[in-house]
Amino acid sequence: MSIPDPRAGQRRRQRGLSLVELLAAMAVGLLVIATAFSTLLLTRSAAAGISALSQLQQQGSHALHLIGQQLRQARSLEPWRDDATALYAFAAQPGDAPPPVTGTEGAGGQPDSVSIAYARGRWPAGSGSPRHWAQYDCTGTNVEDQDSVRATFSLDAKGNLMCRGVKTSQPVIDNVADFQVDYRVDIGAGFRHMDASAVQKANLWPAVTAVEVCIDLRGDEKGLQAAGAYRGCGGDERPHGGRTHLVFRNLFHLRNR
Repeated sequence: MSIPDPRAGQRRRQRGLSLVELLAAMAVGLLVIATAFSTLLLTRSAAAGISALSQLQQQGSHALHLIGQQLRQARSLEPWRDDATALYAFAAQPGDAPPPVTGTEGAGGQPDSVSIAYARGRWPAGSGSPRHWAQYDCTGTNVEDQDSVRATFSLDAKGNLMCRGVKTSQPVIDNVADFQVDYRVDIGAGFRHMDASAVQKANLWPAVTAVEVCIDLRGDEKGLQAAGAYRGCGGDERPHGGRTHLVFRNLFHLRNR
């Protein structure tokens, strides 16, 4: 009479996986890996899109700040002191002085340009070292040797928003898809919204009371808003073209009128 082997049942319970079970396990594992990889790609794309939007926001804010800084000084004049009364007054602007704000209209919807002029500020007598009253143009150039300051903003062929100062030019921001400028003009019976060509034709540059600036910025990479269409500076629908676009607008009122 044979004695049963007590380990036989244990060996039967420890037998390996079948081919079907092994294939099913591999399929589930591959599905988990694919899901994780897809999630990683989506997360990376979202992070890149958010980073691009943040960068465009910073660029747009910087450009509008610099343009606004120049426009708020347009038409400013240097005060002079009357020695008899010890009072200060503003000198009359010469009749042949150029308008404080001028611009050009881009042909066929191409980018515009705008130019701003103002008098250089001077430090008061007895105020100490001139370096404490130093004044610079939009390029960071010291303008102590200039009687007037002019800043001209335009877009170059590489998509750089350029500022030309009294001596040199330099880029303000890059990746600019469009730069449009319009003007609010006092026509006597009210105000009219006009582009540069209309203002030039009517010879109304001295009557400009406010300047509206629009900047269309384009991201470097495909981002969250790279599909579909967006509304450009002209109010028309434009395709994103696989790039993130942000449009900035601001209306700057001229203080010195």
